[in-house]
Amino acid sequence: MTVQPATRLAWEESFIEALARLAMVKRAAQAAGVATGSVYARRAKSPAFAELWDETLAQAKAVQRQRRICNSEDAPSPIQWQRTFLDALAETSNVSAAAVRARMPSREVYRMRRENEDFARKWHAALVEGYEHLELELLARLRSGEPKDGPKFDNGSALRLLALHRDTMAQEHAQRRNMDVVSARALIEQKLDELRQRVLARREAEGATIQ
Repeated sequence: MTVQPATRLAWEESFIEALARLAMVKRAAQAAGVATGSVYARRAKSPAFAELWDETLAQAKAVQRQRRICNSEDAPSPIQWQRTFLDALAETSNVSAAAVRARMPSREVYRMRRENEDFARKWHAALVEGYEHLELELLARLRSGEPKDGPKFDNGSALRLLALHRDTMAQEHAQRRNMDVVSARALIEQKLDELRQRVLARREAEGATIQ
């Protein structure tokens, strides 16, 4: 049974309703009129809100998957597996995991990216969205700490995923800020180094062994 928070912020109900409808955190935050960073900060501080978030998102994605069923589950149409893959990629930032979710070999999704420019653009957008979500959640956890009764968040794994996709984000920053990729990559590297130092500081503060 879901534990309801003792107090709620004014936008929480609107955010959860939008999350159930849209199944995407960034779009749900926009629909609720709240910054994406604020929802992740609230998630880090409120285990009850985090639990409601996870349940709502899981149910929304299950509904989406059910709606996409056509032909058979083992042989989805191209449009279906691409949507499933892209949703999973934005959620996990992991190509292999997203391919498994879409029931497609990794080599096939990479082949499609090479041959289909539209799919390649959507792949890039999904990675960017996943990177931004992961970065915001990591920052929220580092600032607020782990909720004592909430789900465990692996800061080290999150940091490694961010580092893995730094080239993608360097290209994105270069386009957004009208700068060269080398300079954008340097900014990403600087931010990653700052996050790495904060993760290490958090581990030391908690008395954990630094790997």
